[in-house]
Amino acid sequence: MLEIFKIYQNLCFFPYSNLNTAKQPYENALLLSGYNYKMQYVKPNVQTPKRKRRRKILWFNPPFSENVKTNVGRIFLNLVKKHFNKDHRYKKIFNKNNIKVSYSCVENMGQIIKKHNKKILQNKKDDTEQKCNCKNRLECPLENNCLAQNIIYQATVTANDKEAHYIGLTERTFKDSFYKHSLSFHNHSYSNNTELSKYFWNQREKDVDFSISWKILSHASPYDNISNRCNLCLLEKYFIINYKGKGLLNKRNEMISKCRHENKFYIKNYKTAIK
Repeated sequence: MLEIFKIYQNLCFFPYSNLNTAKQPYENALLLSGYNYKMQYVKPNVQTPKRKRRRKILWFNPPFSENVKTNVGRIFLNLVKKHFNKDHRYKKIFNKNNIKVSYSCVENMGQIIKKHNKKILQNKKDDTEQKCNCKNRLECPLENNCLAQNIIYQATVTANDKEAHYIGLTERTFKDSFYKHSLSFHNHSYSNNTELSKYFWNQREKDVDFSISWKILSHASPYDNISNRCNLCLLEKYFIINYKGKGLLNKRNEMISKCRHENKFYIKNYKTAIK
């Protein structure tokens, strides 16, 4: 039996293509051992796993209170059905299949006190703080305010008397974002970084004369690990939703994108100096 086990163990190393040519010595060895057995390949019945596509869900979390008897969740879903009908351009995002309702508890006393103390004790920025560091102030892309932080900005591309708008945000200075946009404008390998760069190269390949102007739409506070809220991302989505017209370059998947400003509060991204 030990000899048969070794023969079977060695047979496992042969692929299916060489089985018919290699099995004869092993069948003879089995026959000499008193076993009349014909080896054959049996294809395993392996079922391919079904594709599991996770649906992107938007959660509406109204604060819970026992004093409120109104069914807030039902009213909210009815409003979604009313205002985002089948002809609406954001129907595929805002519908009852993609929006769920779950009540949340209001902030506790500790969170309220921390938020209040942070608002009162934070250092106020000096009015004389530098707002632009361009060598030539006349060439500043944002009217001598390129060092503004925590802003929602808008880029307007004008070509053939037609305007296309792109709405973006930055937690750092606008000049940092402007450098990244400029890199995607001058280097074709970065042409797919943003919808603005895609449109830029599309117009450039058509040899169309165009110009780009920038302006600030609003200021907002970034993600805070105390309130767990990012007003910067929320305000950007608000401007995209309320945009009226057909010249918006932003895509609908930006509406359900996750806030990236909270990543810096994760422990895995926290870097400490090793002494």
